[in-house]
Amino acid sequence: MSKKVIKADKKKTDPFADMKEILNQNTYQSTFDFGTFEIGEEDKKYIIQREEVIFDNFKTFSKSLYEICKALYEIKMKLKGDDTASFVAWYKHNKLSKDKVSELLKRYELFIQVPDKIEYISSLSIPAVKALTKKEVDLNVIDDILRLEIKNVDDINQKILEASPVEETEDKKEKIKNAFSLKTIKFFQKKIKNSASLKELVEAKKDIQVLKKHLQELEKEIELKEKEKENENNLTLPAGDQDEN
Repeated sequence: MSKKVIKADKKKTDPFADMKEILNQNTYQSTFDFGTFEIGEEDKKYIIQREEVIFDNFKTFSKSLYEICKALYEIKMKLKGDDTASFVAWYKHNKLSKDKVSELLKRYELFIQVPDKIEYISSLSIPAVKALTKKEVDLNVIDDILRLEIKNVDDINQKILEASPVEETEDKKEKIKNAFSLKTIKFFQKKIKNSASLKELVEAKKDIQVLKKHLQELEKEIELKEKEKENENNLTLPAGDQDEN
């Protein structure tokens, strides 16, 4: 009885293939176009090594800055707020200025809004952080700026300016008499007052922005209705104004 000859598969699986792939993924790759500037291989290799040092340490710095901001915010909440005697005494004892504390807390507010963009928020200048955390800036505008990762403070201010509505003068502002409006305002005032964390304040701000959006849509509907009524009135002329034949 003849024996079947089993041919060995010549293609051998590389047991280290997966490891090589992981190593390649973790190896730093520069995206700079060295060829355009005719930079030699030796200089290119050196620059890439230094670039990797900058990249790795900036990631570490970003993480550290986030943790500093978070820890400061948590201490502030434990000591019941920005202006309490205990919190002020604490940060002064630790050689922190009021301006530095304010900047770190404002930066943490941005970290919370976009938790997936730690490196971007860490790279923002102090003027950029201040511009993005002004109370009067629309939350949707801030979201757009953060999503686009705009860093230049002039570009940030320009985008905020373009989206800002024209402010009414004090004498043109009307007192709110509608019961529903007063109830809504009091609801948000209470929600803001009772907020125990920055996250709750951000959520309240988002709710207000959504409400504003719906109110603006209703206002547009009213304007359309007004135009319809005006057209109807123009079509219906009084008998005395018609030409006599």
